[in-house]
Amino acid sequence: FTLTHSFDRRRRMELDPLESYDEHLEVLDDYNETFPWRLCISGGWMDLKWVNEIYQGAAITVNVQYNPHFKDRCGLATSSRKMGIKLFNRASQITHLTAIEAARLLWGAENMKTFKDVNPSKAESNYSYIAGSQDHCGLFLPGINYLYYDNSHWPKRIIALNDAQKHHDIFKWFESVLHLVEIPFEARPSDYNSQKVNHLKDTTVSAEEKLRMVKNLSEAAELTWNGIREKNIVKLGKGFSGTMSAWKEMLPATVPDIAELTAFWKKYENESYGCLFSGAGGGYLMVINDKPVKNSFKIKINTQYYCTKNVSSSKLSSIPTTRLWGNSPLTVVAVVLIAWAAWLYLRV
Repeated sequence: FTLTHSFDRRRRMELDPLESYDEHLEVLDDYNETFPWRLCISGGWMDLKWVNEIYQGAAITVNVQYNPHFKDRCGLATSSRKMGIKLFNRASQITHLTAIEAARLLWGAENMKTFKDVNPSKAESNYSYIAGSQDHCGLFLPGINYLYYDNSHWPKRIIALNDAQKHHDIFKWFESVLHLVEIPFEARPSDYNSQKVNHLKDTTVSAEEKLRMVKNLSEAAELTWNGIREKNIVKLGKGFSGTMSAWKEMLPATVPDIAELTAFWKKYENESYGCLFSGAGGGYLMVINDKPVKNSFKIKINTQYYCTKNVSSSKLSSIPTTRLWGNSPLTVVAVVLIAWAAWLYLRV
């Protein structure tokens, strides 16, 4: 599997209907533990140019290990993961690309129908939809990452906390205060549109008001980042809740006015340091608390590299092994036949 194959598969994705690849893709569960996962814990939407051209700021992502509670359409970049599994031909590890190179390829592949040129510096101005690059960077960059945007689709600067030894205390503290609660009713139906109302594109909203909204989002992300680095639970919680408030102002549908949903997250917010949806409209509720949170589950930060080019050998000692074969009945038959053939060979 080479870089040439990556470009070829990306080109095929552009020419052929994306749905045709679903027919040949094995059960996604086979890749739960081999292909990365990510959470965006603050500053979501800042990775889109129509947001950060108003005011600069960061999106904060966390690369996490698989958890059985994870599911589709919950703000975990699952559409980007599916595209990545296709693009990189189900590889359990990418050795010929750095994390940023892989993220760029995946970002380009997912936005192929939007951009005439997948170079982030030459994107079309009249786009209909863009998958934000924090999804793709967050999937491939291990640890906790600060992705800074300023009038751009691609981060201008990245600050990474990804050393399992150096940042061990920060990781353990963060894992201890972050709780994920599954929202017990449908918050993101199939026809859900997070931009049904978009105040940043509304011509009746003043430039000053738009600036205020995006600046609030930017400041919330800074609080989150400083809270993590300082292990300050008050700042961290304010960053989470500040992101939720900024979303509500900018894009009201991201925090829907559904009575049972509002009552649900408000209850957790009142009993904790802060909370935030894992994605627009719901998904999971990420709660910051130094005490146990009812009905919650925990995450574990991933510090292993999926893309190993230019990564020192000391950081590759624990990369998980692959599950290339999957779990299908044909796979079981194939394994049995191979074992039988090997037995016959040894007897001859």
